[in-house]
Formats: sequence, structure tokens, C-alpha cells
Amino acid sequence: MTIVEYASLTCGHCAHFHESTWPTLKSQYIDAGKVRYVLRDFPLDPLAAAGSLLARCAGDDKRQSVVDLLFSNQPKWLVDKPVDALRELLKQAGFTQESFDACLKTRRSMTR
Repeated sequence: MTIVEYASLTCGHCAHFHESTWPTLKSQYIDAGKVRYVLRDFPLDPLAAAGSLLARCAGDDKRQSVVDLLFSNQPKWLVDKPVDALRELLKQAGFTQESFDACLKTRRSMTR
């Protein structure tokens, strides 16, 4: 069986699910091999799209940990200057100033 989740990184309900339900779902079903899990980005705004892109830029092996980091720290980066807050937060995931900026630059060039 496959569970497909559509989520926006700026959605408060999605963050609540990730904090309250995700750990149990992951440990009892996904990690146990009972279900396959697929996260599909459903950005509700440009900031959520940027967060999703940054998670993808982290690479397949780190994408879920970046998503987890963004959901669990949502109040810290949904602020007046979210790009600066995101940049600071994603240092924990190994992003440098250069890799962060390059990832977001990729997004800008895709939308032109």
C-alpha cells in the first residue's frame, strides 16, 4: 500500500500533522515496511514553493529531514524576513550561503 501526502510547508495544519501524527506513522508503518510513503509538494504560496525547492536541493537522502526541519520550526521562518530565517535554519541541514542562494536562483530561472 502507498500513502501519498500532499502538503504545503507553510500550512499550519500540515505542520500539526507532521508534529503529532507523522512520528507514529513513520515508525509503525513506513519504517516497518508496511506502507510506502510519497510526499508531494502542494505549495500554497511562493514561500512554501521555496521551502519545497530547498528540500529538493538538499538531495534525495536529505529531503525528508529538511521537510521535517521546516515543519517543526515553522514559526521560526514564517516571519517578516523569511528568506533570512530559512537561510539560517537550513545551515543545520548543511546548506551554505552559496548553496542556499544557488538553489533559489534555480527556482527564479525556472519561472522566467
